[in-house]
Amino acid sequence: MGLGVLLTVNLKGNLMGFQKHVDNQIVTVDVSEVGAKHPNFISRKIKHSDRYPSECVRKVRISEEVVNEWNKPDCPHWEKPAQWKSMSKDQRFKSHVNRYDEGFGVKYDFVQ
Repeated sequence: MGLGVLLTVNLKGNLMGFQKHVDNQIVTVDVSEVGAKHPNFISRKIKHSDRYPSECVRKVRISEEVVNEWNKPDCPHWEKPAQWKSMSKDQRFKSHVNRYDEGFGVKYDFVQ
C-alpha cells in the first residue's frame, strides 16, 4: 500500500469573481408567526450572486516513488551537506515540500 502526496500550493489572487445575474428573481417568503392560522407571505424582487471567489491554488500529485527518492542520502543543491546528513526523514520530506512554496504557503496530504 503506497502513499503518494497531494501538494496544494497557494498562489496570489482569487479565481473568478462574483458573477452577478442581471435578471431579477421573485422570492416569496412566509413571515407569519409560529402557530398563526393564516400565512403571511412577502414577495420581493432580488438580484443574486451564486458564484463566490475561490482561492487560487495549484495541486500537484507526487507519486510514492518520488517521495521515496526524497529521503535518499544524496544532498539536494539547496541544502548544506552537513545539515542534510543530520536531518530526519520528516525534515528531509518537508525540505522538498517547501521547494514548491511560492511565498503564499503550501499544504500536503497523503493519498493512495
